[in-house]
Amino acid sequence: MTDLLKSDLIFTPTSDPRYSCCAVDSQYGNITQKWIVVASEEMKIREMKTYDMNVSKRLKAAIKELKQISAVFYACEADAKSAFSRFLLDNTFVIPVHSEIVTINKRANG
Repeated sequence: MTDLLKSDLIFTPTSDPRYSCCAVDSQYGNITQKWIVVASEEMKIREMKTYDMNVSKRLKAAIKELKQISAVFYACEADAKSAFSRFLLDNTFVIPVHSEIVTINKRANG
């Protein structure tokens, strides 16, 4: 299935001008299969709209999470770096341009 998604398929128009299709042969467990893939411009537009909406939701969630981890006072710099690293692992689409850890001493010297 993943090979099918990655391949460049050549679609042929159908009798209904809104759709085009492609037949693909494959093997799974020594069983020959034939897949019929159907595509339409309406589907592409709907998928792009859904994708854009999901990106927007993920970005809002990432901003909210970043605000939450930024509001925490960490015991040490290593804890702050660890929290930021976990944030980046959870949000792989976020690429930091500049990050800075500010140290605040709560105890007076002496």
